[in-house]
Amino acid sequence: LTIGGTTAGDGNTFSRPSGAGVAIKISGGSGAVVQGNRIGTTVAGATVPGSRSGIAIQSSADSAQIGGTAAGAGNYIARVSTGISILNGSGSRVEGNIVGPNAADAVQVGIDLD
Repeated sequence: LTIGGTTAGDGNTFSRPSGAGVAIKISGGSGAVVQGNRIGTTVAGATVPGSRSGIAIQSSADSAQIGGTAAGAGNYIARVSTGISILNGSGSRVEGNIVGPNAADAVQVGIDLD
């Protein structure tokens, strides 16, 4: 499963996720890749009121790759209470993401590795 990507136009924008309050939720499986997405912003990058969680990996969704070191691989996650949550996802990697209220001040929310 791949959500987004590193090439221009591959990423998705999740302005106001609804339902359970998670923009991207992966349960089960192995090797999911989540790269180049914007969560809690408009397409232009302005922040909007978000949800409770940006990206949630759970229920033994092992070896997920959230972001990365290649150009364009990082996800931009703003205006959420938990940026990235990994519950029971062994071997998962989180790299190169911006998690915060905006790109200039990525300090107010974080990553929950439980």
